[in-house]
Amino acid sequence: MPPKVVEKKLTKKELKEKQLEEQRQREEQERIRKEEEEKKRLEQERLRKLEEERLAAEEKARLQEEEIENEVQKSVFRENLENAKKVAKAQDDWEKFTLCSTKPDTQSEAQITTFITLFKEQKAIQDLKVSEELEKLQYAENVVRDIYRYIYQIKSERKPSQQIQQGMDAIIRNKQYIKAIRDIQLDRLEQINTHIIINTDSILEEKQAEQSKKIQEQSKNQSKLDDKNKQEIFKVYPPVDDLRYGILIYPTSKPSTYKYKPNDFQEIQITVEAPRQITMYIQKVIYTSFDYLSKDEYSKDRVLGGILDVEYLQLLPQPKKVNNWTLKASYDPQESVKRYLFDITNNPIKVSYQLPPYIWIAEDHKWRAAIFDKQQEQWMQLDEEPKLEKGAITISVNKLGPVALLQERFKDFPYKQFDLRCVSNDTGRFDI
Repeated sequence: MPPKVVEKKLTKKELKEKQLEEQRQREEQERIRKEEEEKKRLEQERLRKLEEERLAAEEKARLQEEEIENEVQKSVFRENLENAKKVAKAQDDWEKFTLCSTKPDTQSEAQITTFITLFKEQKAIQDLKVSEELEKLQYAENVVRDIYRYIYQIKSERKPSQQIQQGMDAIIRNKQYIKAIRDIQLDRLEQINTHIIINTDSILEEKQAEQSKKIQEQSKNQSKLDDKNKQEIFKVYPPVDDLRYGILIYPTSKPSTYKYKPNDFQEIQITVEAPRQITMYIQKVIYTSFDYLSKDEYSKDRVLGGILDVEYLQLLPQPKKVNNWTLKASYDPQESVKRYLFDITNNPIKVSYQLPPYIWIAEDHKWRAAIFDKQQEQWMQLDEEPKLEKGAITISVNKLGPVALLQERFKDFPYKQFDLRCVSNDTGRFDI
């Protein structure tokens, strides 16, 4: 049996020296490890920079190639666009020539300003020729549509930065033309109102002749006209594409047997109730398919289906016949139109009009009606929801003024987002 090895006990000095040696060895190993990790990191950093430089060079070369291709595509696109414009303009010019159209060229500032000047200087309405005036107003509205089409064309074009300001100036200028035409249209409509009020006696005489003939015919049939048909005088003028105009004259006080029924302007598909407190009046109804009241600024809501304006005008004293003489007062056109202003808050009336056939109607759509406040110059939404039946909208109003339907501007969009990109020289892809 071998003898046991007896470990030599270290002195405190030797033990301390041993601990210091071990610590030194650990520190040396840690230093060597860190040096190796730093060398490895530097090498990786060098390789990463080299890779980034290589990828950057490849990306730069690719972008240069794509830029050349894009410039070629842009050049081809611009050339095709210019050719398409020339073809479209030539076709429009030919259609104007074959139709003998005298509408101004919207791209010609001189022609537009000339049209506005001539439109403003046209003679006032005469001899109750309202239909001719409506045709003139429709012609002006067709010009407005052409101007809007030109504005949309400017907005859709991609132009170099130096030409963007020119496009913006053209848009502002054309919007001023539209406003000028709208102002003249409204002034013309007011002239029609004035002319009708001053010449109400001529309409009454025509109606009395018709009534006398009807009475003679119905007396043979032993039937009678009711009080409403005896006194009401409907005068509806042939509608044009964007305008409907009609009047109802009630020249006498309502008898006790008067039956309150909505006034039905059948030819222009408008029905309006009259307040019960009014008597001896002219009810004027005018429908426009365009919005001439909203401000030229962005709003989340827009007018849908046109505007219906109903007004109640005061009758002027009628001419007096003395022997063989007819005495008729001469009135100032500026002061002849006087409108009835009365409160119908507690006795609302219903108005109904036919929507244009091109209006898109959603199945789950909640209709919102509004009346235009002329003092605040904005649309005020009505509390009661309007009703739609067979394309005709019925609105209950508790205030007199222009009425219309409101709809969210993007309600009729069938998508929430889209992407448009070019896939070849003459092909684009539209993703919804």
